Amino acid sequence: MDDIEDLKSKIETIHGRISEHQREMTALQGEVAQMEATRRSLLAEVERRSRPAEDIHITDHALLRYVERVFGIDVDAVRREILTDGVARCIELGASTITVDGIQFRVKDRSIVTVIGGDQNQRLSLLALELACCACKIRNSRPPAAVFTAFDDTLAGFAPA
Repeated sequence: MDDIEDLKSKIETIHGRISEHQREMTALQGEVAQMEATRRSLLAEVERRSRPAEDIHITDHALLRYVERVFGIDVDAVRREILTDGVARCIELGASTITVDGIQFRVKDRSIVTVIGGDQNQRLSLLALELACCACKIRNSRPPAAVFTAFDDTLAGFAPA
């Protein structure tokens, strides 16, 4: 009978050690998980800092706001020039491509999503001229000859600020 009691005592001792090791394992697993998360975070930071400068992008939204605020372009006027009553009517009728004066407007879900330019020899709009002049004023230079050719009369009095 003492043998049975002795075996039961050994079983209890082993059971206690198993429980203790399981608690230690749980604690170590939590620590390992934290270390893995820190390692992944550090790897991501190394990757982010290692990217070349060419990997930096300027969104179209930021570019538009720059043109609007630095060059003083009235973006709402550009919207009005694009979205004429005729263009709006075509969109309402479900058109996916609208061509006006050689310029294509691509439409998706009742929104103009892109504009495809027409013939390169086509005269520039006054808004394009305004943008070219504003850019030249900032650089304190004159627009390229092609702009003068297209808008001789309009640019006759142009002088950089």
